[in-house]
Amino acid sequence: MATFRGLVQTLQIRDDGWVEVIIQAVHAGNATQAFFIKNLDGDITMAHKRLGQLSLLRDAVTRILPVEIDYEADEAQGNLITEVMIHPRPSITGRAFGSPIQGTVIGISITELGPLSGLYPYNDAPDLAGITLLKEDGTLVTLQLDLQREESLTMHAMLAMLQSAYKTRRPVILVTAGARSKTDGTGHHFLSAANLSSTNEAVFIEGCEWVTVPEEALTYGYAFIERIGQRFESYDSTEALALSKAS
Repeated sequence: MATFRGLVQTLQIRDDGWVEVIIQAVHAGNATQAFFIKNLDGDITMAHKRLGQLSLLRDAVTRILPVEIDYEADEAQGNLITEVMIHPRPSITGRAFGSPIQGTVIGISITELGPLSGLYPYNDAPDLAGITLLKEDGTLVTLQLDLQREESLTMHAMLAMLQSAYKTRRPVILVTAGARSKTDGTGHHFLSAANLSSTNEAVFIEGCEWVTVPEEALTYGYAFIERIGQRFESYDSTEALALSKAS
């Protein structure tokens, strides 16, 4: 008996009563493998267990939870599932974090991406937010925020924090992951890292933090400067306010 861990990519109930499951091993190069639950009602003594396994797999698809499959390899019938277990997502290892980057958000863009030609259907490339950060040394860096990762609510909360930081020019610290080239498990790239930044390397945001300066460390204060002939109330809610240093 062998074990396979990953996320459920597809779940299909066939006409013959068999269930075919494609599992993607996100912690092992996004490799995919097919597994099967035998005829759901072929053996009445096993029907309840097999239906329970199907229920767990369906929940794993809906909630995007990692699964652990125990299976037996059969040359004629394929990989036959014997046990199914779902885990909270932190139990899947392999997410490598990079170094923190501190700076000021000076640009935000959102790009909607869809299935690319020549790829199997259902492989929908994730929509991305491009974040341009002005670092403390005066250099610019472009980072990517994957808006369709498993923790989509977390990603959108980060985007809201970055939008607020963009408007107020509040410094942020962004924790990044190294370059990730998305594949569909068969070697086809549906997100080219070379197209995402001027450095030909896609750096993805994994964490976001507002910078809080200790009161005793303050040597100057920030002030919003009103443009000539324009009242503060006339600023558009999406427009970045002018910011200057005042001693």
